[in-house]
Amino acid sequence: MAKRSLEDRLLSADAERRKAEKKAAKDDFVRRHAAALEALPVEFRELRARLKPGDGTLMKSQRVIDHLLFRKLFAETFANGTRDYVIESSGVRWHQSEEALLAAESLEEEHEIIFRIENIIRPGRLSFPCSTDQALAWALNNMDSAPLGGNPNGFLYVPDWLIGALNRDDTDSALAVLAEAGLRTCEALERAQSEGDHAAQKLDLAEIRNLKLAIEAFAEIARLIELSPAAPNVDIGQEASSVGAWKEIDPSPKAQRIQHLVIAALNGLKKLPNEVTPPKIINWLSRSAEHRDFIRPDGGKYKYNNGSGWKHLSHGAIQNQLDAISSRLSAEAG
Repeated sequence: MAKRSLEDRLLSADAERRKAEKKAAKDDFVRRHAAALEALPVEFRELRARLKPGDGTLMKSQRVIDHLLFRKLFAETFANGTRDYVIESSGVRWHQSEEALLAAESLEEEHEIIFRIENIIRPGRLSFPCSTDQALAWALNNMDSAPLGGNPNGFLYVPDWLIGALNRDDTDSALAVLAEAGLRTCEALERAQSEGDHAAQKLDLAEIRNLKLAIEAFAEIARLIELSPAAPNVDIGQEASSVGAWKEIDPSPKAQRIQHLVIAALNGLKKLPNEVTPPKIINWLSRSAEHRDFIRPDGGKYKYNNGSGWKHLSHGAIQNQLDAISSRLSAEAG
């Protein structure tokens, strides 16, 4: 009897010990979780303080987004487990191909097949690597716009903060959009906690996780562009090579940036290099809405963003690039 009582006491003590350990582990998790939540707005505020919107790394037309960066950027979009769009290493596509649709035995009317190909399958294509403006165009073509009062373009939820970030010209401006969205989501999370709304807390935490992934993606985009020897290519709907067989003339980032501005203007003016002058190029760039964040007036002169900051854009610098391009084209023509 005494032996059984001793065993019972030992078992009881062991159970109490496990219970205490479990409670201590739970309390530790709660403390760490609370500390992590308290740190979230601090992280977003610190990120915002480090940024220089407008003077960040220019990212337009830079094809640096692969399928991993795309997954980070669009994590919130695909978090609901949509199976309509397939992300592959080569690009994004609608789950059904044109060939599969045409080969399928169905009773669909011809106009239904045409509609599906033109409005669902083809807009769903995006090849990697792609640029931020290409990713933005893909998102706008495939997002469900019904909540905005119109018919849906596609079938995806795309958060406003991602549209806003992709629509910026430089990475610091994009990250600033995400930092503000993070702070707003932190405020929503605090409200949900005070109201005991666990479902809302879960959604807010998921959005914060996906915002952090998008922040990682834009930081990586900036790093990849800065590592590249080529300056950002200003795309106005026509490749720079349309002016001629484009080859790098000067390895310096400043000269390359001016080269791309000159070529963009030549494409926009649809004229040959010897038919334009530096003032005409600067005037076209300054008038073009596409370049309002790349060039700006400064006391009778103009400044341009070379990817790391604003520098004065002189007529002499443009003339040098025109001469170099003209010489290059003449040599190739000869």
